[in-house]
Amino acid sequence: MKGCIISGAATGAGKTTLTLGVLSALRQRGVSVQPFKVGPDFIDTGLHEIAAGVPSHNLDGWMLGRQTNQSLFANAAVGKDVAIVEGVMGLFDGFDGKSEVGSTAEMAVWLGLPVILVIDAHGMARSAAALVDGFRRFDPRVQIAGIIFNRVGGPGHYQILKDAVQDVPILGWLPEEASIAIAERHLGLLTARELTAGRIRKIGDFVARHIDLDKLPLCPRDLVMTQAKHEDTKSRRLAIGESDRCRRSVFVLLPRQSRRTAERRWRTRRVFALAGF
Repeated sequence: MKGCIISGAATGAGKTTLTLGVLSALRQRGVSVQPFKVGPDFIDTGLHEIAAGVPSHNLDGWMLGRQTNQSLFANAAVGKDVAIVEGVMGLFDGFDGKSEVGSTAEMAVWLGLPVILVIDAHGMARSAAALVDGFRRFDPRVQIAGIIFNRVGGPGHYQILKDAVQDVPILGWLPEEASIAIAERHLGLLTARELTAGRIRKIGDFVARHIDLDKLPLCPRDLVMTQAKHEDTKSRRLAIGESDRCRRSVFVLLPRQSRRTAERRWRTRRVFALAGF
């Protein structure tokens, strides 16, 4: 099994559009692909399922520990050819400004996967090189294996960007195209119920025309090394009040229905916290 993480330099860079396009294009090639999403986002996972034809799974470094995330990843990816993980916000954005807790970068290190960095290049030229160099040096543990520029003005604009960035492979570029844009609203994109499968296939065709899928940095993964046994879901412990990363967390055993209710509330609290409420 091979895999990679698709992350953005910032929220709105185009990582979801690229992820959906890659999932759909690989599926149309007959590749068995397993999608994942960093963070508790339910909208993107719903869109992933339409594109890939299989349920997408959440990974979360703030609510779950390293081993649990590795186990979730390994178990879900069994039998698949490729795993594609969509990041959350910008690559290094997480719980706070002092660490990488809960970030895409943290998950990349935990899973040992290379990162494709999506950059919104609208209005940008040689400055892209400084941006890429900063991301590449910020945490040496994170392997940025390729760059894809989004909202590029045309071939001439792309050539300037390509000439500027020398230290990281450029995997391709996407022109600005209103017909494949996914509408946004407060706290998220349109949901899976509001986007048709045909629309997502169109995104896949668009990405396949502009990105050489054979050049994607898909790192081989040995699932036997990371796969761990899950506890019985009827006896799993749920952290109430804090992440299971924190040693001060209080754990309680809850009936199945109560656990589901608590988990929904916990996820809602985090969404509002990230939104600044």
